[in-house]
Amino acid sequence: MTMKTGWMIYGANGYAGRLVAREAVALGERPLLAGRSADKVRRVAEELGLPWVAVDLGDHAAAVAALRGVELVLLAAGPFDGLAQPMMDACLEARTHYTDLDNELLVFRAAEERDARARERGVAIVPGIGFGTIATGSLVKRVVAEMPEATRLECALHIASTHAGEATGQSGLAALRMGGRVRRGGRLVEHPLGAGRREIPFADRSRRASPIPNCPKAVSRRAGRFESVYSV
Repeated sequence: MTMKTGWMIYGANGYAGRLVAREAVALGERPLLAGRSADKVRRVAEELGLPWVAVDLGDHAAAVAALRGVELVLLAAGPFDGLAQPMMDACLEARTHYTDLDNELLVFRAAEERDARARERGVAIVPGIGFGTIATGSLVKRVVAEMPEATRLECALHIASTHAGEATGQSGLAALRMGGRVRRGGRLVEHPLGAGRREIPFADRSRRASPIPNCPKAVSRRAGRFESVYSV
């Protein structure tokens, strides 16, 4: 059996992946950098002094071989729908834990579909560990714990950034094409895109915001509870 050590960042040559890799190095970590393009991944790896490997997720056998040597992989390449599914399947075969930075409903559904097999093989599949999901999900969980009698909760998120990767825009477009969703009574139901647009009083000033169309962030699944997340 191959000895597993360390972890992998797949998509390390992308905007988010490069940021994660740099932060990892600053914290004393030495992840294995990976991606489809050998030239692009190598440049980032040489800059940071890290090991690297080129892997095309379309080649299942090659992906499994690369994952057998690591305990965990962070998928940082988007749009995630279409990449997450083959990575999850390769992780299940290689018995490597899976995480990603995504916030796409189809990816969460893909993880749920693989839940039984993941439990059987002792593999953790944890999508959505990026800032937007973790920040809002943690806030919602805290509020629900502090106010258990509440029956409605709205969580608003405003992210101001001068930079964004190309995949971020592609993920947003994919979400719009899929249509709107909200969670009611623990179930995701269709919701018209843009419906519910309103003024949100943020700390610095009020902003017009709309519900995120297919956000899976709601934490509580109690009957009768409704959580919605707004984005500027």
